[in-house]
Amino acid sequence: MLFPLTISIIVLNLSLGLPILLQSRRDAAARVFFAIIFVFSLLTYVNYRSLTVAPVESLFWIRLVMFFAATHVFFFFVFVHYFERKEAQFTRFSKRTVGSLVSFFLILFLTLSPFLFKGVSISETGRTDVVPGVFLPLFALWLVSVLFLSIQKVWRMYKSADGNARAQWQFLLIGTATSYIALFIFNFVFSSFLNNSYFVQFTPLFSLPVVIAVGYAVVRHSLFNIKILATQAFMAILLIVFLS
Repeated sequence: MLFPLTISIIVLNLSLGLPILLQSRRDAAARVFFAIIFVFSLLTYVNYRSLTVAPVESLFWIRLVMFFAATHVFFFFVFVHYFERKEAQFTRFSKRTVGSLVSFFLILFLTLSPFLFKGVSISETGRTDVVPGVFLPLFALWLVSVLFLSIQKVWRMYKSADGNARAQWQFLLIGTATSYIALFIFNFVFSSFLNNSYFVQFTPLFSLPVVIAVGYAVVRHSLFNIKILATQAFMAILLIVFLS
């Protein structure tokens, strides 16, 4: 069941991201959004691998899960902060931008090192649990901060917008808050601090709220001004996934 679920979620994500990229390729925010979708697809795959390989190999895949999780969260942070900016503004660097990039790359290095996870242990029931490293709290602080700033930005844009733009931000707020809070609590907190990795297998399902919310905003409120043919294709794939 885990493999079909993984493939279904990847197909569902890409069926939303590709039309947006192809029809809005000049839009910097659309390109970043596709990067978010693509990275989450990679995250879904490596999460599946971390659950199916032998325990001796699982540490490598668990570190990759953290690597892509950090990348995904950072890309979403970039997306919500530059959603309505023009291309020239999007590519402009500031001290804050450089600081964000430096901290991001340091976190990426941390995810692949023993400083985040020293190793894995096998419980009496045969479950594989991670052994936290010395900098796990630092990673958790960075993750919470980036998620908080991202959701806070979406909330501010929702409050200040009106009309169709307000509806777009409303669905982005509901979907992203639901997905990211669920991922953080059930995947990161439970597995890293409580030694309970049971919910990791449901990682693909935690992406559904944001995918459905963005898909609805695309179809109902013309997010990214995507053409109706692509939106109908996305909704058809969404229906197939739910019925399969």
